[in-house]
Amino acid sequence: MAVAGAALIDIRLGVSTWIAAAAQEVPQELSALTFPLRGVVTWMVAQTLDVTFLVLFTAGNFLYIGASDLVPEVNKHRGTHAGHFASFGEGLLLMMLIHLLD
Repeated sequence: MAVAGAALIDIRLGVSTWIAAAAQEVPQELSALTFPLRGVVTWMVAQTLDVTFLVLFTAGNFLYIGASDLVPEVNKHRGTHAGHFASFGEGLLLMMLIHLLD
């Protein structure tokens, strides 16, 4: 809508707005391209080295996402949050159980 609105004012302004919007996406997309590369490199390294310690980082990332993104979202809503936090706690217990059974 911003690009269309700018183009209605002046086509050059519309093109400039489109270029600016596209350019701000480039760094994000370039870093996203490294995701499969990192996966392949890790898989290749796993053929010779033990990389099971990386599971800790993965679990930590999911805990961080749950604690920093989801919990504040739950707090926005009025009412009881017991069910949400119980589900979060069940997820933590499930991860611990998987670790203990491994």
